[in-house]
Amino acid sequence: MVESQRLDLEERQRKVEAVVAEVDAITSKTNLVKESGAARVQVLLHKSEEIVKQFQEYSKSVGHFLATTKVEAGTD
Repeated sequence: MVESQRLDLEERQRKVEAVVAEVDAITSKTNLVKESGAARVQVLLHKSEEIVKQFQEYSKSVGHFLATTKVEAGTD
């Protein structure tokens, strides 16, 4: 009886260790995905800031061009 209980406990222990190892693996994968996602967000944020900056520069140059064109055409 005692031997049977010991074997049962050992089997439970192995199962628990297997589940813990699986959880650790899933946690590692989750952390890797989070870190990768955060890095990707930073890249996209930088690109969007650059696009906004370029758009603002373009808008200014178009605004100056239109103002110059109106002055040359004699309209206000």
